[in-house]
Amino acid sequence: MLSFTGEWRVDNGVLYWPEYHRCYNASAVRVMSGGTFRLDSPNTEAVILNGTGYAGGGAFHVQRSITQAQPITVASDATMRIDSGQTVTMTAALNGSRMLTVFGGGTLDLNNTWTYPISGTNANGIILNNVGLDISGCTLSITNLGETARQYVIVDYSAAGASLTGSFAVTNGLQDGWRILQDTAKFPKQLYLERPAFGTVIMIK
Repeated sequence: MLSFTGEWRVDNGVLYWPEYHRCYNASAVRVMSGGTFRLDSPNTEAVILNGTGYAGGGAFHVQRSITQAQPITVASDATMRIDSGQTVTMTAALNGSRMLTVFGGGTLDLNNTWTYPISGTNANGIILNNVGLDISGCTLSITNLGETARQYVIVDYSAAGASLTGSFAVTNGLQDGWRILQDTAKFPKQLYLERPAFGTVIMIK
């Protein structure tokens, strides 16, 4: 057992927690661009993600099903790899303001709050690649929803092998005139926010 009260930082390499080995008391594991936090054991730390991981192996690589009871923050565009047949069950919040790409053949199960801050034309959607995402137990908490853009992608599951299960248990911050749509002819295999056009619409045939 390792015990450390500060913050672990992974930069241009791999920090590996093997089976039955745990790190206690650390405030967080911060994964920088080029680093990978590879997990084969229960995790008790918050995780802060940046980048695509060491040699593209995912900033957060989960090899065994876990319950993540501390928040995951996506600090910059980042990736999470969940190995085939494994599930990451989030009982803590998913935070951050950037895009998270999840791949590897497993499942991400969100069972707490997903904070969804909007900054101009950008928001922190999830892109799925050969993985499943379950949002049945998730609360989507939208902040800073304005009129900069008409659409914001929440989940893109258009890649091969990707799937989306359920709908949000609760949605906070959805303003008048906005709606959540899924798998339309305009945006197939996507869950997204949309604000309908205002004013008169002229159709020319």
